[in-house]
Amino acid sequence: ASLFACNRVHANLHLWSCAHMAPKAAKKATKKGVLKRIKKQHSLSKTITVGGKKYDREMVLAARRATRGAKNVLVSKDDAKQIFEAARPMGSSGRSSYDQMEKKTMAYIRSKYKFTEAADKLLRSLVSKAGAAQGKRTKAKKAAK
Repeated sequence: ASLFACNRVHANLHLWSCAHMAPKAAKKATKKGVLKRIKKQHSLSKTITVGGKKYDREMVLAARRATRGAKNVLVSKDDAKQIFEAARPMGSSGRSSYDQMEKKTMAYIRSKYKFTEAADKLLRSLVSKAGAAQGKRTKAKKAAK
């Protein structure tokens, strides 16, 4: 009985110590949370200078969050979604533009960060779908004139 009590006390101590330690990795920001923070900070049109060149701030920060940590060197599918959400806050609807700054930033992120195969495929498909939707919307606007 004393061994059982000792194990239970040890387990409770472990749970308590784990609950009160600072988390090693930050919680993943959900789409809703990321967009809420961006809206609150009004940071969608802001830039960040890296190596003397200006890039889209939210996209670079999303890529940095994706690879935060000593052993976290690959960008996962969830991280790729967050990078896409930073580039296209309205998703694949075609309502948010994908301008030259964002194209340049995406090229920078692709060259600097390593993606898993699945993440790379997902990001490319998301960007292409959004580009097609934007093109469709632009054609419709021109036809309406």
